[in-house]
Amino acid sequence: MRFRGYVSVRGLAIVALALTIVAAGVVAYSVRRTISLRSQRPAAPKGIIALSPALTDLLFQMGAGDQVIGVAGYSHLPPGQSRPIVGDYLRGGREQILRLRPAVVVTQFDNELLRQLERDEHIRVERMPIETLADIRRALLELDRIAGGDGGAKLTRQIDRQ
Repeated sequence: MRFRGYVSVRGLAIVALALTIVAAGVVAYSVRRTISLRSQRPAAPKGIIALSPALTDLLFQMGAGDQVIGVAGYSHLPPGQSRPIVGDYLRGGREQILRLRPAVVVTQFDNELLRQLERDEHIRVERMPIETLADIRRALLELDRIAGGDGGAKLTRQIDRQ
């Protein structure tokens, strides 16, 4: 009886040691896999794509040009500035927009491409019609909210003084 108890304790110790080694290997594999998956994730969305030359102008005038990562054709940028052209509100470049991974797309108009980007790709699209002075004021304040600044409010005050 004593001999059996000794073998059982020794056997249990060997099994416990083996399980510990296996568990350590599983944990090490899990940690390596987690680190590998994190490094493979695409970068978080950032920046603004302006699919309207007027909105591009407003963003640069209000000091948020550094956040603009893509612009519509026919946009006039300040000297020394360049941005990828991603189409315009009629012929948006879906692939270019997806490649740039914007946090938001701002536009004056609506179309099926923009609705698809919102619906299928979960890209935030902000529509800002600019037809009147009141529309410009609203767009400036909305662009402030998007860009996280106060350049639009400053431009609005300048407009009010004139």
